[in-house]
Amino acid sequence: MHRMLIPLLSLFLLAVPLESAANARGIPIIWGHGETVSQVGELPPDVTEAVASELGQNVSVGFVYDRFHIYYADIWTWNGRHVLFHGDQYWSVDDSQWESMLGDSVESQYGKPLLYRFPLGSTLLAVAIVLWTVFPRVFPSDEAKLQKLFKDARYTKLVEKILPSDDHALRTQFRQEDVDSAVADLISQGIPEPKGRRNLDLMLTAVCAARESRISELFIVEQQCAAIGSAAQRIATLEQLVAALPVSDPRYQQTAQLLSKLREDADRAAVAGEDTTAEV
Repeated sequence: MHRMLIPLLSLFLLAVPLESAANARGIPIIWGHGETVSQVGELPPDVTEAVASELGQNVSVGFVYDRFHIYYADIWTWNGRHVLFHGDQYWSVDDSQWESMLGDSVESQYGKPLLYRFPLGSTLLAVAIVLWTVFPRVFPSDEAKLQKLFKDARYTKLVEKILPSDDHALRTQFRQEDVDSAVADLISQGIPEPKGRRNLDLMLTAVCAARESRISELFIVEQQCAAIGSAAQRIATLEQLVAALPVSDPRYQQTAQLLSKLREDADRAAVAGEDTTAEV
């Protein structure tokens, strides 16, 4: 074996210095490209001794490749090949020389580094894309859950029963016993109690929030009408609130009293106008 190595080693290229990422073009540290080498094994003992004698230093079997990286994470790798290396220098070896030294191909003996096949940066990017695609399906947002729940008749009919909209469209108060009764109904349909209660709470909260938003809008309109002196529009807005708010709502009495006062003022103004017309 040793006698075979001597002519083979004479074909080795001169030692090639690694093109480090620090010397590659690009912004240092943040991103760059260049060569790197990973140790994949050692030569057989008798071959190691002969190669060391020829080259004047001990070498290992490495895998050198080009890479593009961001910080220390390889995003893309290419041009990989097995070499002999020591420190930051390597020697290229062709297939016939590897077979002479190893009695087999270098691929079958040492393989390729995992991070060359699956660069860390590309792997993380692939995982991120998968999570971005799968995560919303496995862990949907509250908004996505609500959209699905409000299409489920099992839930919508119970929400309508707890917060009916036919008598007081802006009702935001409900009884806990009605919720418990609705949960029992869901359990009878095979829905687990924690899931049913959680979904009902989510839907009731959404309905109440939407109705509260509508109430706030009507009060804002009423205040704007008061500022510009539109009594008729102000009365019409308050009438909507009185018709939509349940009597149990703390805002009902105040709104009803204000509406009554405005109606009285409007009636007096109408009477005064009629008297003025009669006198003329």
